[in-house]
Amino acid sequence: MAADQIQIPWGVTGETIVARLWNSDSEIWHLIGPVGFQTYAVLSLVFYATDISGTEIGTASGIYTYTIPPTAPAGRFRVEAILGDGTAEGQPIIWSEYVDWDGSAIVELSGINSRLPTQITKNTALAAFPFLMVLASDDITPATGLTVTATRSLDGAAFGACANAVAEVGSGIYTIDLAAADLNGDTVTLRFTAATANDRLITIVTQP
Repeated sequence: MAADQIQIPWGVTGETIVARLWNSDSEIWHLIGPVGFQTYAVLSLVFYATDISGTEIGTASGIYTYTIPPTAPAGRFRVEAILGDGTAEGQPIIWSEYVDWDGSAIVELSGINSRLPTQITKNTALAAFPFLMVLASDDITPATGLTVTATRSLDGAAFGACANAVAEVGSGIYTIDLAAADLNGDTVTLRFTAATANDRLITIVTQP
């Protein structure tokens, strides 16, 4: 990944998703005049090109990349992803995290770190691992009452069944007790599937 790119793992292919930058003063980044962080107004969305277009990795990965404008000053920004073309208020925000930018590269990709759980120990059981499922019909509504199938890939190998069943918590949140065998890899990709819902893919980098 290039130093100036953000990856948003939405999990659904072929979407129109744009990104916006906000600074600590709640100013939004304008891509055209006046360029830079400016006071937000509804007209900003239409006339000042606040939205950074994304590119999906591959042909059907569901992972979208965005490049921070090279003219952006050093600092900590909040990056939000909008499901839609971003030209009107009310389009759903599907992802929002902070990144640290040194003026030419990202020095701490906080957004990705928050989506890839850390301090999970290799080959050690982990109870009640939580995740969200959303409806395939609109890609955003939390999906309840699902029967979820859980599989995992260890270090890029083929997916195999997780040892334990998934339990529903509520509001679209489910949990699974991950067995030691489910986490016996340096990298682990979990895949959760259910009828009427989008697949949920979560990649974990385990600790020794």
